[in-house]
Amino acid sequence: MEEQILYFGMEGGGERIIRASDDGEIKFIRRFTYMKYDLDDWDSKEEPISSFESYWSKFTGDPKWFRFCPVFIHEDIFTMVLESLQKIDLKSLSESEQSKIHEWVRVLMENKYKTDYEFKRICREHQSRYRFYDLQVWFDRNINVLLDEDGKKGLNFYSGFEIFSSVKKRYPDFRKPLYCNLLRSEHIPFNFFIPLDNDKEFGKKVFNEILGGIIDHITQIIIEYSPQPKQKYLDDNTSFDTYIEYRHIDGSNGILGIEVKYTELSYPLLDKSREQVKMYDLTSLYYTMSIRSGIFQQENLTYLRNDDYRQIWRNHLLGESILIVPESKFRHFHSLNFYPEGNIHIKEVILQYQNFLKDECRDRVQGITYEQFFRICQKHLPNEEFGKWLEYLERRYLTT
Repeated sequence: MEEQILYFGMEGGGERIIRASDDGEIKFIRRFTYMKYDLDDWDSKEEPISSFESYWSKFTGDPKWFRFCPVFIHEDIFTMVLESLQKIDLKSLSESEQSKIHEWVRVLMENKYKTDYEFKRICREHQSRYRFYDLQVWFDRNINVLLDEDGKKGLNFYSGFEIFSSVKKRYPDFRKPLYCNLLRSEHIPFNFFIPLDNDKEFGKKVFNEILGGIIDHITQIIIEYSPQPKQKYLDDNTSFDTYIEYRHIDGSNGILGIEVKYTELSYPLLDKSREQVKMYDLTSLYYTMSIRSGIFQQENLTYLRNDDYRQIWRNHLLGESILIVPESKFRHFHSLNFYPEGNIHIKEVILQYQNFLKDECRDRVQGITYEQFFRICQKHLPNEEFGKWLEYLERRYLTT
């Protein structure tokens, strides 16, 4: 029985490595074709090799081994090929060599992301190009995930406004999804909102465009926040991606609870999880807080535990619960959901969710696209430093 594990082409020929099994013994064979004397006359040969490891070591001994054109890479040699690629200094490549590297990566990762829906596929490729061309570093085992050493340098974050210092202060221990994953949304609140914390007047102007001028001044911005003790609120692990306290123009205090999405969609309830139990318990805080808030159109709220609405509901309710507790010092709350225009799912879900609210309360849950946010920021940029930050955001997150 024979199985191809590597196939690549070259000018005037091609080469295959075959793994053969004969009565339980594994053998490796090198088969290659070539054009004789620059004529349209082809010949082929084969020879045994002791192991793929020895063959690959010799093959990659040539520092330009990647100049050949890959056609097929078996999953069994994925790690070996990837580790060889990761040794190449991306900063030293010419434009033609970059295209060759892209071909090796494309074939290596072929079929790995079959389950991506279209917008996620576009964003994954966009973040991979950003990693390759802007950061000029390699990926781990996924094209959108930095190597640990590069994540620890803060490459997933904008270099200004001490953003990475804020990350390390908030999460001093290395967290790979936050530090290394270019595609997930955990890092985005730091890149978006830490600069607004550096210039709260700028932040006020931005959010006043979204909210209709209700903010007198912003008092604090916190990334990843959940009020404590949690038993007073929703008694779960719901938190805001970004939490903003402000003084309202009427003299009272208000809060903004921000959720940031990138390519994420809804998520299913885990069977028999604590969340599932609470979602199906009509006496849980999710339902009692919803009724006490007085903002929903009907008291039968079970539709909100639907996969599409559940997270929006929880984040919205967390803010409403802060207003409801007896000793609350806050009178105003808005739940803001940031997402890119291409994430049509989030846009539609927010519009549907607003229909469950009383007419006068619909603006308490809003959707803001990245594109809208960037346009608003552009109008109020305080200086050139913020202009460079905005250019980074647009280059980093906009796919068109």
